[in-house]
Amino acid sequence: MPAGDEHAHSSLIDRHQHILIPMGDFSAVRTSRLPNRLLRSVRRNWRQYSTAAGFVAALLGAALNVSTPPVTAYLSGNTVHVGRSVLTQATNTTVPGELYTGDGTYLLSVQSDGSVTAGGVMSEGGHEVSGRCQMVAPSTTGLFEHCSFSQSGSQYTADDTLEFKHPGTWQRRYSDGRTVSIGVPINGSAIPMPFPIGH
Repeated sequence: MPAGDEHAHSSLIDRHQHILIPMGDFSAVRTSRLPNRLLRSVRRNWRQYSTAAGFVAALLGAALNVSTPPVTAYLSGNTVHVGRSVLTQATNTTVPGELYTGDGTYLLSVQSDGSVTAGGVMSEGGHEVSGRCQMVAPSTTGLFEHCSFSQSGSQYTADDTLEFKHPGTWQRRYSDGRTVSIGVPINGSAIPMPFPIGH
């Protein structure tokens, strides 16, 4: 090959050939930096993020409480309603008090001093649950009762309050700290509730 041609050929290889070199995806470079910026921001402002998260959780909890009505339990006519269960007053019985039967058994007895007692038995999850409640005579501020329950060999209690300034709802607190609201509709009467609603 002539010297001139060899020089021209080498120049063509070294100076004018275009070699494609992968430069990478620029969007990927930006994405890899984003977590670092976010992490630094979280580290600097973790208190504000924590407060905001707590506030959002409180709002969601309040919305859930508002959207979920309490289980109702009340007396209406000759029937006792406990959630979706209905107990009907039995006739021609020899037991003292008013006996209601159906999905469970409920015995209501009004005492001479104005207090009311009630006992109940119901099946829950294949296990028998029994309870007894003592409601003291109504005060000027509301109704109060103390209940005891027996379920699968365990014993626990509950204290219920229905304040007249907030009619329509029992507030129950179990001995293990659980709390539940029990609704009483306008067309119903509040009665002792010896069933472990919400436990």
